[in-house]
Amino acid sequence: MPRRPSFGVILPTYRSERYVGNTLASIFNQTLLPCEILISDDGSHDKTADIVRAAAANAPVPVRFVVNHDPAGITENYLNALRYVSPCDYVAVADHDDVWVPRRLECLLDAFLQNQSATLVCCDSLLADAQVNPTGGTLRGGFASSIRICKQHRRMGSFSSYLKGGLPCLAHTLAFPFSLRDAIVAKPASIPQWFFEEWLTSVAACYGDLVLIPEALTLYRCHPLQASHTSRQAAKSEPSFANLLSPPANTESRLQKLHYCRSMLKARCSATGALTDVSVKLDQLDDACCFLSTRLRVRDSSTRLSVRLREFISLLLSGGYRRYASGLWSVCKDLVAILRSLCFG
Repeated sequence: MPRRPSFGVILPTYRSERYVGNTLASIFNQTLLPCEILISDDGSHDKTADIVRAAAANAPVPVRFVVNHDPAGITENYLNALRYVSPCDYVAVADHDDVWVPRRLECLLDAFLQNQSATLVCCDSLLADAQVNPTGGTLRGGFASSIRICKQHRRMGSFSSYLKGGLPCLAHTLAFPFSLRDAIVAKPASIPQWFFEEWLTSVAACYGDLVLIPEALTLYRCHPLQASHTSRQAAKSEPSFANLLSPPANTESRLQKLHYCRSMLKARCSATGALTDVSVKLDQLDDACCFLSTRLRVRDSSTRLSVRLREFISLLLSGGYRRYASGLWSVCKDLVAILRSLCFG
């Protein structure tokens, strides 16, 4: 009988005494048990370690606990957990304050088996209050919205969808092959604002396909002590006049990250020879980088107005706003920036 693929779980903690017991209990209750849970603690001074050790004593799976004696921050704590997790087939990410649906690992495994080129699987999450009572929604806006997002992602193609941005890939929703570990832990220090979920998604996009599944497999606990890189409200905010006047967020940072992705893909080409999928991705990356570079010039008030208008029209005709930005909304933002310069100098 063929061996069933195995999962390891990485779980970063910091001052987690209120929640980590429930999180571990939900992992112990999986229909497909992991081969190991690796907990990396970022120097907690509460009872986190005691609670973990008590849970580990009666756990149905091995639980390992490592401590960063010098606090490293959220992203480095995820990476530290990944450095220490034992070899397995796939790695699932857990947050210290969430609760897993019993079939989470089983559903993630099904997604990997059905998508042999998958280097990342991302599920939805049920929104819950501080006591883990579902509040009636999901991170993607409900099951119907989740299905729509998944269909749109498949229709665009994995890498095109990644380049457009805005994928709902929060850390606790993710799982990936263990074979990516070395590439993931080699995160560049030169780009400090590349948070764990965004960095992981970028690596996975360069090495294979990102797969979104519509099921909500985690209860996402919302509480005042929550630590996160992403503003959930900002992610869901509707277009407004104030947003229209503000510059596009992190365009320079995004361009820097895409340049680094290009270097990763070129390294893959050098190591494995010319691969068709890598060549296609490199062409798409070059096009995306060109779009972002041009967009920065369009919004640069020190550039001559005639040049900005010419560049803006070229972006409009190229379809770049549809492929790499928010379509008509991004067009309006850049046009408003040009008109403000025309009117106010």
